[in-house]
Parts: sequence; C-alpha cells; structure tokens
Amino acid sequence: MAEKNQTTAGVAAEPGATPQPQTQQARPCPKDCRRCSMAQQICCSSMMSFQMFEVMNNVITRLDLQSQRIYELEQRLTAIQSAEAELAAPAPIQGDLFDSQE
Repeated sequence: MAEKNQTTAGVAAEPGATPQPQTQQARPCPKDCRRCSMAQQICCSSMMSFQMFEVMNNVITRLDLQSQRIYELEQRLTAIQSAEAELAAPAPIQGDLFDSQE
C-alpha cells in the first residue's frame, strides 16, 4: 500500500526535516461485520478472497499430485496382476523339446 507523508494536524514541517508518516493503529476485528464501515467490510472480504484463492490453489496442487500417484499405482498394480496371471497359467510345455532325435 502506498503511504503518504503528511504533517501532523496541518503543521508545516521544518525545512530539511524528514516528514514522519502518520500511522494508524490496527484495531482488532470485532468478529461482527455490522460494527465496521462499508469500506472496512469491502477490505476484509477482498483479503479473505485472496486468502481463499491461495488455499484453493494449494488444494488443487495437492489433488494433481495425488492423481498422478494414483495413476502410477494403477500401472504397477496392472503389471503385478499380469505377472500373477502368467504364473497361474504358464505356457504349455512343447513336447518336441524333450523328444530325442536319434
């Protein structure tokens, strides 16, 4: 936020002196928006919206990562199941391999 350098109570600053910016004390949130001005309500709602955007961005990132891991696990599971199927039903033995040719 841009801060304006103002003199206090309209008193002119001394030449060569650095002007002191006025700072406002942050008051605690009353947790009841009806107590605040419309400008404060708008400010709070925009801040909460930006915070929610950041949270949702993190959630989407985590979901993408989980989706990728699930896909990798599905691929591994498919490979394991096909290997088990090959062990359960091996290829038939070819008889001519054991026939002796004289």
